[in-house]
Amino acid sequence: MSKPSIDSNDIPPELKQFLQRDTYSLLIRGKYGSGKTALSLTILRSLKATDNFFYISTRTSPTQLFDYYPWLSKFVKKQDSLNQYVNSEEHPVHPCFEDARLDEPESLFERITNQLMDIKSPIIIIDSWDAIASLMDKESRINNERVLQTWRERAGARIIFITEGVQDSGLDYIADGVVELSNDISDITAIRKLTITKLRGVPIEKTTYLFSLKGGVFKCFSKYLPLEYNSLIHNLANRLSAHIVFRGSNISMQSGFTDLDRALGGGYREGSIVIVKADKILSHILPLLFLERTIKEFMYKDGEIVVSGSSILYSLNQIINVPINRTAGKSSRFLHFKFESQKLKGNERDLQNNAACTELTSLLDLQKFKKKNKTLNLMGLDTLQNTMTKEGMNLYDVSRLLKINFTLSFIIVNSDDDIQRYKSICDIYLKFVVISGTLILKCVLPSLGAFGVKLSDSQRLQLLWSL
Repeated sequence: MSKPSIDSNDIPPELKQFLQRDTYSLLIRGKYGSGKTALSLTILRSLKATDNFFYISTRTSPTQLFDYYPWLSKFVKKQDSLNQYVNSEEHPVHPCFEDARLDEPESLFERITNQLMDIKSPIIIIDSWDAIASLMDKESRINNERVLQTWRERAGARIIFITEGVQDSGLDYIADGVVELSNDISDITAIRKLTITKLRGVPIEKTTYLFSLKGGVFKCFSKYLPLEYNSLIHNLANRLSAHIVFRGSNISMQSGFTDLDRALGGGYREGSIVIVKADKILSHILPLLFLERTIKEFMYKDGEIVVSGSSILYSLNQIINVPINRTAGKSSRFLHFKFESQKLKGNERDLQNNAACTELTSLLDLQKFKKKNKTLNLMGLDTLQNTMTKEGMNLYDVSRLLKINFTLSFIIVNSDDDIQRYKSICDIYLKFVVISGTLILKCVLPSLGAFGVKLSDSQRLQLLWSL
């Protein structure tokens, strides 16, 4: 018997391995609105089930399912006749979605047993089991659950039970796998969490995963591995060096992340001061991965970039040839790059040779330059602190100086320094944190919730809102 093919990365790897078994019973439990139906439908799509599944809906009509989850129409298309469906290749199949809202337990069990006898290795999803169990006494319910388990094994079937109960029940003990979905609060941030209770025959390396339900699709976020991000230095260097044609000639004020830009009302505003906090323990290259598209916009559209701060210079030195030796230990020094887009071509990694680089000793030196082009400011918090001490400036003066001289300013924080006092001058405060082993970007100011962070197939940073 061939094992089902799972091509989706939206499901935790342990659960994906479990679903490849020939026969099993899986219990998905959680409170209403936690994503149980979305997970079960995503499992169906991942298994590429077409004519061998039977979805029993006791709370929602099949028509409503297609309305709530529009992507289903690409996977299974409805026919005009009642309860008849076809797969995406337009081949007739058995009724896949069954409206069981008015069914009695006896008639429902008859439908299930017919599926077990008539279809080879079917996938049966009961959404939800509570509606059926509530019509039976405890003894009958336990007996029927055992009968289903036995018949399921003999038929080589796969049965997925969905329940809204979060307490242990008889199904918890007899099911081969149990996962629980929940809506939790972590540091005043709402997150969606999947917890693996058991998966027989599968080693569980990570018991908790965070996920998103954007677009009605269950998308799980993988375990955060700092070394995986640190190894992307060369990838980022090549991407920054390779010329990419952007639409339009003006520098975009968008971050490059659709969900973040939408949450920010279309992107950054000119003159904005953005604090990005990413502790050193996470990854020293993380801020640059986040700012990749913004940096490229200024590089390839005749913009200018001012870089300062020991940590930023250290990271940039691993990507482009920056004279970091002259600035080592002098975080108040500034490097002013003016790029000419026509010179930036091919796969030149030595970007300094394609840009005019001037070393400044103070932000005040910028006033010597006539501001003709858009200018991006990348600075560390250490530079900001040193500037205030050296120039005898207060926060208001620094804020005014940054807004006048720069199109965008990003202040990178990578330590446990108290930044509460500096939050008063920023327009946006973004913070990378790890919750339950998952990398998250929190938009603290304005308070816009959390974004799950993952790497795309092309090794670019992706943000998915919201958890």
